[in-house]
Amino acid sequence: MPPNADPPPPHASADAVPSEPAPLETAALAGTDLRSAPQDLVDPRLRDITAANRASWNSIHGERLGRPAAFFAEGGSALSPEEVEAAGDVAGRRVLQLACSCGDEALSWANLGASVTGVDISEVAIDLARTKSSEAGIPVDFRRADMLDLPADLTDLDLIYLSWGAICWVPDLTTWATIIADRLRPGGSILLADHHPIWEVVTVTGPNTVTVTTDYFGRTAPRSTIDNAKLPTGARDTPTPPPFTAFVWPPSDIITALLTAGLHLTHFAESPVADMYGGLGPSAAHLPHPRDPQCFTWNHAACHQVVLSTYLRDSRGADIPL
Repeated sequence: MPPNADPPPPHASADAVPSEPAPLETAALAGTDLRSAPQDLVDPRLRDITAANRASWNSIHGERLGRPAAFFAEGGSALSPEEVEAAGDVAGRRVLQLACSCGDEALSWANLGASVTGVDISEVAIDLARTKSSEAGIPVDFRRADMLDLPADLTDLDLIYLSWGAICWVPDLTTWATIIADRLRPGGSILLADHHPIWEVVTVTGPNTVTVTTDYFGRTAPRSTIDNAKLPTGARDTPTPPPFTAFVWPPSDIITALLTAGLHLTHFAESPVADMYGGLGPSAAHLPHPRDPQCFTWNHAACHQVVLSTYLRDSRGADIPL
């Protein structure tokens, strides 16, 4: 699900799922310094996918305005209490948000006293975020960048944060984990708040009925067929939505990638929230949910997935109170 996407309608018809492209090779990057030229280590086909997704995001971001600047100027926050608790006190800390979209969460971290940078692949999204920041009078450094090719000066970070619907757009999990772990200061953290990937796989098609629409274990296989319920705002419920390609990463893969990158998992938990499976009935409470907590906690790494959203908190370096 894309960043800041709205909840899906209660009854979404599943699209036919054609055969997906073959899995792509990813680089073995443990211990590699990726600050200088990470793109050299990424499969060229992944760069093509990212470029196509960028064009699609640019075509719809004018419809993805988020909350108004006045909301943040008055001290408002787009963060959940669970995210704030998972991050700990961010006052005076350097925070980087990946896939920041129109800037709502980045502005919220700034309202909590953090020094914030937000990056997004879409220049249209970054223009919206910059305008919102200026109108709200809240300084945030918004930049157009690919999360696999971050600006070289974004290092020694206290917190790297990814919000709802970010990890499914990561085309190379090993490279991503190595890059972002390398950007943390000793004792820094990664917080990933995202839906559970099971939501990518099943679609509610009627009362108490779901259809499996893609492979939960597809991993590096690009998923170019996305049913209407899971398209981002601006593309959903339109006659000809722009094409998007995403990936399904099981939590075990995310955890393993971050462990391999030198982070340490200290907590993992899940809990359900049924609303995102609207129309399924009481059994919806028996499924991991897009806005449900799965919690990872890391020291050297810590991760929380919430409401089948994922709160990853990863601390790097010596064990310290979070």
